[in-house]
Amino acid sequence: MTTAPQAHAVFLAFDLSKKAHRENLTGVLRTWTHDAARLARGRSGLADLQPELAEHPARLTVTIGFGPNLLGKVGLGGRSPQWLRPLPAFPQIDRLEDRWSGGDLLLQICADDPLTVAHAARVLASGVRGVATQRWVQRGFRRAVGTDPSGRMSRASEFCPGAVLRPAR
Repeated sequence: MTTAPQAHAVFLAFDLSKKAHRENLTGVLRTWTHDAARLARGRSGLADLQPELAEHPARLTVTIGFGPNLLGKVGLGGRSPQWLRPLPAFPQIDRLEDRWSGGDLLLQICADDPLTVAHAARVLASGVRGVATQRWVQRGFRRAVGTDPSGRMSRASEFCPGAVLRPAR
């Protein structure tokens, strides 16, 4: 990673629908890739209902992740790379709870403006309707670049998670 850490982040996990198939997954990944690229350039996503919110990308980055069971759910389990498996426990640094862990598709959305992060999350989450459901969301923040007069950057350990929210059902 060469990007200096942004001030705001949201992490979203989605579970693939039991009815989803390979073509659905391919469509979601193409849509996410296209929309993320547009949003990072200050342009609106394809189905963006508030395109004016995309005008200031604020160093937006989007990272897409795969959960260990994703490829198996779309009939590609035999093609899963060996490294795509559940993460081990990290008892010295985390107290992970199953209800806030896992997921088939994951998004990490970061920017220096919380509005940019929220807008990107809404646009990208709308791209999975009917294919996946939101499993969990974690929001957080840190000091923005340039806010410390000493010039010191925040360490990753200074990232402050917000409330963990379960999606409304």
